[in-house]
Amino acid sequence: MKRFAAILLTILCLGSAAFAQEADAPLAAPSADSGETLICALAAVDAKAEPDRAMLSFAIEAQGQTVAEAQLQVMEDIRAITELLVAQGVQDTAIWHQGYDVSPNVVYHHTKLTGQKVIESYLVKIELCVRLTDIDLAGVVIDAVMRDCPGCLYELAFESSAARQAYDDALAQAVQQAMDRAQVIALGCGMELDHLVSVQELSTLADGQARVQVTYRAK
Repeated sequence: MKRFAAILLTILCLGSAAFAQEADAPLAAPSADSGETLICALAAVDAKAEPDRAMLSFAIEAQGQTVAEAQLQVMEDIRAITELLVAQGVQDTAIWHQGYDVSPNVVYHHTKLTGQKVIESYLVKIELCVRLTDIDLAGVVIDAVMRDCPGCLYELAFESSAARQAYDDALAQAVQQAMDRAQVIALGCGMELDHLVSVQELSTLADGQARVQVTYRAK
């Protein structure tokens, strides 16, 4: 019993010494910048630009026993549609084709002993693109293409030639608004803005809205 008590006392003493060493260890000194205050402000401004152009894309496709046969049919369709669009007043320089996709039509023939796959035909698809500076022609163009190529899939998007300038103007406004908000925040905290630390653009032209964040040191 006395031996057990001695061992227990030794363990308690070691534990107390370890705790004392841990408690006496110096804490990590705070960094020199930990006492400063940073004020961040965000602002967003819509980039408003009226659409004045239309972009159309049509998926022109044809099927043939060979890739060459299917491709020839697609190109003939594209030539016919191009002539039709030019007749409707579309500039030929605003019509082009892009992309090239080939899909084999595979059929599986199974017997009791073997399994065989056979390519029966090929589907070739090429995208025909049209840029219209007169957006009122969009419906006319779609009707004309669909008459010549019924069931053809298409996509329509409107854009503005002034989009870049509208975004830049909105970006400048967003910067000013963010700076003004930072000033309001500082006053609300009973502080003053020191120097500007950073200005970050949080958007792109494709967003249609300019977003900006500014960061100041405050005092």
